[in-house]
Amino acid sequence: MKLEDITKKNIFKVPDEYFDDLPMRIQSRIDEEKTAVHPGFDRGLIWKIAAPALAAILMIFFFINRPESDQVQSPEELLSQVSTEDVIAYLEMTDITTDDIIEEIDFSDINMEFDEGVILDLQLDEEEIDVLLDDYGIDNETL
Repeated sequence: MKLEDITKKNIFKVPDEYFDDLPMRIQSRIDEEKTAVHPGFDRGLIWKIAAPALAAILMIFFFINRPESDQVQSPEELLSQVSTEDVIAYLEMTDITTDDIIEEIDFSDINMEFDEGVILDLQLDEEEIDVLLDDYGIDNETL
């Protein structure tokens, strides 16, 4: 069977003058939609009112709760506001070593007198000492 052997028959039927009236029907439907009144709120109007109101509330909140610019804090005061756990967590996440920290400390202002009685009063058994050494990564060679 060849393609030429198949009978060509139009199976679709279009009503008379369908395409002549089509543009007028489309235009009339568009005009109906434009003139139709939609009940309810106009969302565009709501956003036009809500956006500036929200911006004004945020600005008022920012200016009321802003920190005083005259109050300058020293690095020590800022660091004192951070918890010890947060400092330790930060140092563990970075590549800073204990030697790097010690190099930055100015020992001239620090009182280096130790009370040996306080150090000797520690009552730790071997197991607790081993746990502490493991926590700080200290091995027998370092000691």
